[in-house]
Amino acid sequence: VKGLANKSSLIASLGHIYEFVEEPLPKALPQAQATEAPEGFALAAYPNPFNPSTQVRFSIPTASSASLCIFDVNGRLIRTWNLEQRAAGEHVILWEGNDENGRQVASGAYFAELIAAGRRQVTKMALIR
Repeated sequence: VKGLANKSSLIASLGHIYEFVEEPLPKALPQAQATEAPEGFALAAYPNPFNPSTQVRFSIPTASSASLCIFDVNGRLIRTWNLEQRAAGEHVILWEGNDENGRQVASGAYFAELIAAGRRQVTKMALIR
């Protein structure tokens, strides 16, 4: 077909005409923005995956009260620790895979949420029984 640019094609299908044009990829992709926690504010679980328990480690940049909550994949609250005033620095909470009533929870994915010093962070954990 005359008039088509290089690397272009026309296809007729069911009474419609489609033009497909090949375009070169950009030489560089845009850089992704890092979503790191503010300096001195961190949350992690080790070991992960875990059985029967994991250490939920967190760090806060300034003295603050804190709360640590565990949620299941459906968003149900499993366990809460309301932590009174904590010094700046690193802290560890041992979670033994139990709910608020001490019952063992099932294998699966869980989320630990830390709220402290006006900030919030979430980390994923996997319990394998």
